[in-house]
Amino acid sequence: MRILISLLLLTAPLVHAQAVLVDRIVATVDNRAITRSELDARAERSKSSRDAALDELINEYLIAKDAISKSITISDEEVDKAIQMVMDQNKISKEEFQQALVAQGYTLEGYRTSIGLQLLEFRWLAIRTSAMEKPSDEAARAKFFADQKKRFVTELRTKASITSADKSAGAVEVRP
Repeated sequence: MRILISLLLLTAPLVHAQAVLVDRIVATVDNRAITRSELDARAERSKSSRDAALDELINEYLIAKDAISKSITISDEEVDKAIQMVMDQNKISKEEFQQALVAQGYTLEGYRTSIGLQLLEFRWLAIRTSAMEKPSDEAARAKFFADQKKRFVTELRTKASITSADKSAGAVEVRP
């Protein structure tokens, strides 16, 4: 009997322990969860509203998914080269670069991912518009690419399953 009571006393805290909320899912895009922490980090880095940051995350995911489906890729060497160009343009060492990343809320790996996604988006847009005639004027060309990106993303959004979490609903638990 003492063994049974001891076991009950030892396991009682486990029975009454409550789940710890690690994060909340704020949206899903084709079964890919976007969490509150991911959204808050994007909004803070881009100095934008949560709604704008959520649109960025959704668009980024849809573009990457479409690029992958079209076998468009970016190599680690291309990312390294782009990062080296940033350091060269700013005339800073790798240590100074890493300090600047930390000051902006990035890790080196997070920045590499961000640069890789930007390069992937540029290549995706270049391929999607390759058969189109482009304006020669720089400002008109920039507007052309912005308009085409918006049009292509709108097409992708109509085909995607996008769900935003109901603000009145309870938290969805995500465990590490």
